[in-house]
Amino acid sequence: VMNTIGFMYEQGEGVELDYREAMSWYKKASDFGDDVAMFNMGYMYDHGKGVERNHEKAVKWNREAADLGNDAAKGYIYEHGVGVDQDYGEAMKWYKKASDSSGSTKAAYNIGAMYERGAGVEPDIAEAITWYKKSAAKGNKEARDKLAGLGVAGVE
Repeated sequence: VMNTIGFMYEQGEGVELDYREAMSWYKKASDFGDDVAMFNMGYMYDHGKGVERNHEKAVKWNREAADLGNDAAKGYIYEHGVGVDQDYGEAMKWYKKASDSSGSTKAAYNIGAMYERGAGVEPDIAEAITWYKKSAAKGNKEARDKLAGLGVAGVE
């Protein structure tokens, strides 16, 4: 529940968007061992949302989440080469597993970003848009913003 409240604040769903409040809720949930909240904290540190951007803290939280079995965090670990050889194919595998099994909006967003920039795959804007749409459909504001920036109409 605490992670969900954090996500609501991060996305501005039913409450005013507030990244600092989101981080507060993610931290509370992480203190109880919530691996999804840990991944979310890593994401926030990686993107500087509600906190100063901090790669070391992003790595720390993603590593903790991955150690608890979080598939999206495992994708991050391989995408960024955290304690393992950087392997975009492995990253994509774990992100897709997280998106399919737990509906991770951030994993779907990361897949879109990898297709957009050509990380381990040929750049493919159409495929990126497909993944951004999956993420946006589940409430990810960043994915909605990305789609709008790419000129994709009809995304709310």
